[in-house]
Amino acid sequence: MAALILMAGPRITAITIWLLTDWFSVFNGWFLPLLGFLFLPLTLLWCLAVQHWYGGNYGAFQIIVLILCILTDLSCDGSSAKQGSSSD
Repeated sequence: MAALILMAGPRITAITIWLLTDWFSVFNGWFLPLLGFLFLPLTLLWCLAVQHWYGGNYGAFQIIVLILCILTDLSCDGSSAKQGSSSD
């Protein structure tokens, strides 16, 4: 249950940003934000933050955080839960 809440957090934040701000206007369409929302929500949020807080400039810090966001998004596939549920 806690994992579902943690996984929903970035998506709820993205919906809130979409409803209350114009941050998503940096995208020319709806397809990439939808993919980000579904598969890489932390990465989507970080890309939005870089666009608005850093003017879209990716320095060393922004790239390191981007890589950490991508790795975190990709690691949330439930594989750790599958390891603990095997019966020997």
